[in-house]
Parts: sequence; C-alpha cells; structure tokens
Amino acid sequence: MHLNVKKMLVAAILTLISFGCTHTEMAHKDEGRANIPFFFEEGARAPVAKPVSDDGWRRASMAFPTGLESTSNILIEKVFPKTVHKGQPYHYLINVTNLTELTLDNVNVIEKFPSSFAVGKTDPEIYDTSGDRVAWALGKMKPHETRVIRVDGVANDTAGVPCCTEANFQVPALCLNTTVVDSGLEVSVNAPSESMMCNPIPVDYTVKNTGATTLRNVTVASSLPSQLTSDGANSINLNVGELPAGKSQTIQAMVMAAGTGDYNLSGSANGTPVSSYSGSKGFDNISADANTVTTNVKKPALELAATSNREKQYVGRSIDLDYVVTNTGNANADGTALVASVPANTAFQSATNGGTYTPTSNTVSWALGNLSPSDSRKVSMTVGGSTAGTGTTSGEANAVCASAATASTGISMVGISALLLEVIDVNDPVEVGKSTIYEIRVTNQGNATATNIGLTGTFEDDMSYITSSGNTPISNAGKNLTFGSFSLAPQEVVSWQIELKASGVGDHRFGIEMNSDQLTRPVSETESTTIY
Repeated sequence: MHLNVKKMLVAAILTLISFGCTHTEMAHKDEGRANIPFFFEEGARAPVAKPVSDDGWRRASMAFPTGLESTSNILIEKVFPKTVHKGQPYHYLINVTNLTELTLDNVNVIEKFPSSFAVGKTDPEIYDTSGDRVAWALGKMKPHETRVIRVDGVANDTAGVPCCTEANFQVPALCLNTTVVDSGLEVSVNAPSESMMCNPIPVDYTVKNTGATTLRNVTVASSLPSQLTSDGANSINLNVGELPAGKSQTIQAMVMAAGTGDYNLSGSANGTPVSSYSGSKGFDNISADANTVTTNVKKPALELAATSNREKQYVGRSIDLDYVVTNTGNANADGTALVASVPANTAFQSATNGGTYTPTSNTVSWALGNLSPSDSRKVSMTVGGSTAGTGTTSGEANAVCASAATASTGISMVGISALLLEVIDVNDPVEVGKSTIYEIRVTNQGNATATNIGLTGTFEDDMSYITSSGNTPISNAGKNLTFGSFSLAPQEVVSWQIELKASGVGDHRFGIEMNSDQLTRPVSETESTTIY
C-alpha cells in the first residue's frame, strides 16, 4: 500500500472519518455490507465511499475507524437524493449503527454543511453548532443498535451540496472490579476508678475486629507505670489469638500496685489480616491504640498509741491503760481490730467497748469495725497491781489492707512496806533480883520488802542485861542494845528475846526504836514493867 494511504488510514482510525453528502463520487456499499473499495480525492484527508445509483436515491456508507466493518465499531450510512431543485426543500438520512457487541459511549455525529445549503430542521435536534459544523449527541448505543438522523434543508444554488459527515465515540474501557475489604482493629481499656493497694486491679481489654477479614495472632500489649506489675513484670502481654470479622473479645489482666496514687492505664493491639483471595499479597500487622483510663490506688494506714492514766500506782490499786487507733490513710480501714497484753505484774479487771479478756494469752481484744480516713477509736482496760515493779502492755492494731500498727507503754506499780513493831514483857511485875524476858517482834504488813531495817534498844538503871537471841545478833553496851540490820519481805515476821534482871524497885521502861530505807522517821515502842 502506498505510504500516503497508510498515513490517511491511521489518521482515520485515531480521529474521525468523513464523507460527502451529494454530488461527490463515493464508493458504494452492497446489500451485505461487504468490504468497501476506497479511493482518495485529490487533497482528501480521509477515505470516502464510492456511491451507487438506486431509483433516484444514493446510498453511501463508511465503517469507523478502519473502513472495514469486520474491524470497526460504527457504521454510518447516508441516504440522499441524486438530484434536487434549487430553492426546493428536501431531506436526507444518516443511519448510525453500532457494529459491536459492546455498548458504545458518547457517540457523536458531526456534519459540515456547505454555504449553499440552508438547514431547516433535524431529528434529533442539533445540540451544538460551531460555524458551519453541527453535531448530534447520540450518547450510549447498545450493541447493534441503529439510530437515524433526518436532515431537512434547501439548496440555494446549483453548485452542488457537498455535506461531509464525521463521527466520534468512546469504546468502553476494559474494566474489572476487585472487591476491596477493610482490615480494621479497635481496642479499648477499662479499669476501676479506685482500688485498694492490697487488691489486684482488674484491667479489661476489649479487642474488636471492625474489618471484613479475619485477624490472626491478635495480641494486646501495655507498658505499666512505675510501681505497677502484672505477674511480676512491669508490662502486660496478652494473647487474643484469632478474631473473625465483626467479632470482639475481652481479655483481662490483673495488676498489682506497690504504692498509692493515680495510675494511667492504656495499651495497644496488633493483628495480622488474613486474605483468601487469589493474587493477594500478605499483609503487614495492623495496630490500634487503646484509650487511657486512670485508677486511683488507696490504702488505709493505722496508727496506735498506748498510755496509762498514772505514771505509777500502788500495788493493789487499779490503773487504766488507754489505746487509741487512728486511720491515717486515704481509704477505709475495714475490720479494724486491736489486741493488747495485760502487764505481767497486774491482774485484768475490766475493759471498755466490749473488750474480751483471754486468760490463756493474758490479752484483751477489741473489734473496732470500720474506720474512715482520719477516724479514731479509743478503748481502755483496767488492771490492778499484783506485785511491785515495772510492767509493760503491748498492743497491735490490724485492718483489711493495712499494715499492723503497734505501741506499748510501761507502768510502775509501787509496793508499801508497812512495818509493825511490837515489844512485850513476858513477866510483869518482876520481883527484885528476878529476871524477865522482853519479846520484840517486827512484821511487814505491807506489799513491798522493807530493806536495811535497824533496831536499837534502851533500858533503865533498875535493869541489867543478861542475854538475847533472835533474828539477828544483838550487842550490848551499857544500857543500850544494837540489833543487826535486815530486810523483811511482805507479810514476813521476825522476833527476838531479850532477858533483863530487875535490880531495883520501880516503874521500869524498856524502849525499842526502828528505822528502814522506806521509813522517813523512826518508829518507837516502849514497854512498862513493874518491879517490886
């Protein structure tokens, strides 16, 4: 084929092809619309069909864009009269046929009228006019559909009416529809707003697959604030596993706090989308961050004070021991209880606030109930001193989630050494020259030992010392007697016998004076004896 012919065919395929209306030699199309022979007029830009005569009408057709129906999309056939009269109206037809099995889009037919042709009307109506060109927009054309355009007009001179037709259209793109699925993941965290420090904090993570494909290897992870641990670690790692599309799962972690205060809890979830579609590529993990919740960790704290109502008390007398339990923490101290010991040198007598005495442990117990923050409870026990000396009471307070609080106080029980001095004469009256025996007895009637007890004795001139015996040795110097010092336990009794001889008539006096560490002044006892 000649090179110019090839260029013209390419131009026709890529843009548009036109052919004339009347008085222009065109190739004809046979009844079977077989291959159309083409020729080119001098200066022509597109192939035109060679016309044939048929009872006063001419028919010419063109297949776009190749010129061959077997390889083209649109067939345009023009039917027009061979001869018309100047100034007389006539019409011609443009038949547009979709040759394909596809629906063609944006089909447009464009006609160029010569100045010698006056357009009357068209069916369908012209939708666009630009200079000597008009266009009909046929829009979509179904497979093998034919549309007919009728043009009415008048030839104004005898020079002929060369009407050229062009067509353009859009072949539908080769499209396919791939289903697009969304792989979505959401995670939320929930924890109590308050918790006791001794209790584990339940932290719930709800993971939801918001997408349209299954997620595998779904996990939840969170770094915990300082002083929070989960299974001994400072982080949370939970395995959710496989999560089908649209499903959710809640998984829980238990967290322990080592201190009080506000703790922020959050986390993130990860998962791998599963694809079952041919040609799909493996996905990377998708992740989602959780919201943040705050848990305030609280703890009760107990404080215990122990005091006595007296610094010291005498043995045998009562003394009150007071205990005050205070909740210095920021949470209720539930089930507060106190146990206090009874001092070893005392005996339990009574207790306030329902205190219960247990003889086997020598303790008193109180159930104090719940103590609000800053709340206090005061209880007391009354004991009696059994022996002198210093004793100690120790108390321990406990409550739920609170560390034990302890306190102690000492008490001083003071004993009394109540010394009784007695002096009696065995014989009275006494005849001159005879002797009599004086019996001296010392009794500690008190409850404390009397120490460094000393006795001295005197007798008058009408008596003389013979002998003595008793608890301690006695020395005689003239009319004076000196006893050896000693101690005397409570309720202990000691005695001496002193023999004196009457040497003169009269009312004789025998005297004893007693001192000890506990006495602030001497105790004296005098016995009268008649001598005749």
